[in-house]
Amino acid sequence: MIIRTVFDSRAKSLKYKISLQVLAASWHRYLKSVFPLEVVHIGLLPTQLRGFLDDIGALHMEALPNKNDLISKTSNTIQGLELNKGKNVLLIDNDTFFANSFAKIPIDHNHVGGSIPGGLRVTSDQWDIITGELKSKLLPAQVSPLSESVKAIITESNPQVLRHVYVNGGVLFIPGSIGFKTIWENHVARISNHFRNHPLKDNNVYGSNMAGLATAIAEYGKFSWLPIDFNYRPYSFALGLSELEKIKIIHLTNNPAIEYATSVTAWYQHYWDKFILNRLNSLKTKIGNGEYLKRMEIISSAQKKINELVNDFGISL
Repeated sequence: MIIRTVFDSRAKSLKYKISLQVLAASWHRYLKSVFPLEVVHIGLLPTQLRGFLDDIGALHMEALPNKNDLISKTSNTIQGLELNKGKNVLLIDNDTFFANSFAKIPIDHNHVGGSIPGGLRVTSDQWDIITGELKSKLLPAQVSPLSESVKAIITESNPQVLRHVYVNGGVLFIPGSIGFKTIWENHVARISNHFRNHPLKDNNVYGSNMAGLATAIAEYGKFSWLPIDFNYRPYSFALGLSELEKIKIIHLTNNPAIEYATSVTAWYQHYWDKFILNRLNSLKTKIGNGEYLKRMEIISSAQKKINELVNDFGISL
């Protein structure tokens, strides 16, 4: 298996460079002896970033923008499936980092693997158009997005259920021999072009590659949910879904701008406070003090891991 991430050098925010360095540092600490890390970059890799990757032994290669680049910037992620030489690919976003080592992905390796979504992004009306007008298929499922599970605890109600496969794309397992790159990008193009001038057009159907991923998975037909430990997000911490020693990949979704931060650790502290602690605090009265303190300890230990990576590998603004 190859671990791959796609870095778009055209993006100007420093946060992407910092996140990639933290990801690469975590790979070096936990997985270098197990799986290779390959950084696929769109455009020239900045000299400092190239040197950092070379120093820790991560490979890097340049790729052209995805054919859907003009209608879906996130589709450049799909370039991580190029030239995989038939090997399975663990395709991960830059805003992930490894928290522990692992020897394998615990699903059927003939299946595409993806994680429970964070929220209900595509509306039911949009899905009706995708399955009705476009006649695209979706795999049936019964899953509650993480944000809906949090809302259900707060409101003491049943969480909304998504009745088909729709995943968070931050961590994906893609079998190497199935030509999934072409399937995925064709589905993204088909959905985006259909919604180009549609009154229900928004970024979730024109811009994002996730609706197209759902229908591409259905076309392929073989899918398994990745364990939550392989895509552990802010809502996962709030819900207390695992223990730190079991968590393999932490995914810091929606990280904010870094330009006004005084240091990398200060930036991560701001993230922890806003996106993780705030969500846990919203549940405090519902889960009880004992459970709250247990989840706080896991959050603090995870934060310590990322701060150690920043300091030990000299990652700075």
